[in-house]
Amino acid sequence: MEVKNLVFNRLGNNISILIDYPQFQIQIWDKVKFNINDGYVEIKSIAVDFQDKLNLELVIYRNTGDINLKFSFTDDFLKINDEHTLEPYDEGYIWKIENPDLLFKIGMNPDLSGFLQGNSIKIHQQDFFKNIASIFSVIG
Repeated sequence: MEVKNLVFNRLGNNISILIDYPQFQIQIWDKVKFNINDGYVEIKSIAVDFQDKLNLELVIYRNTGDINLKFSFTDDFLKINDEHTLEPYDEGYIWKIENPDLLFKIGMNPDLSGFLQGNSIKIHQQDFFKNIASIFSVIG
């Protein structure tokens, strides 16, 4: 994996990341700050280290308690909070979920049920962080 392009424009409220994997490229684009459900979401920080690993922190601010999400993009996968693993594919990332309770919560939400395919969630490149935040605001 190699980060080919990174634009983080807080004033213009947009982020764009081009990630080059051996088989394909993923172009993630979204807003830096946006409203969601009962709160708002903000990308707090982003960094690329010397081995071309990308780290990003996103916070979901809610009345019921904030949710911090730490993304670690590596050669083979994307880790969220070191506990959720997403695999890259040519249109985004696939999150295989083994926990039936999480699948049920996601499936019961009309805004998220369209992402489900079996016991996996396909998260596309456009509005990537908004979709992740929507999922975590439902599953807590």
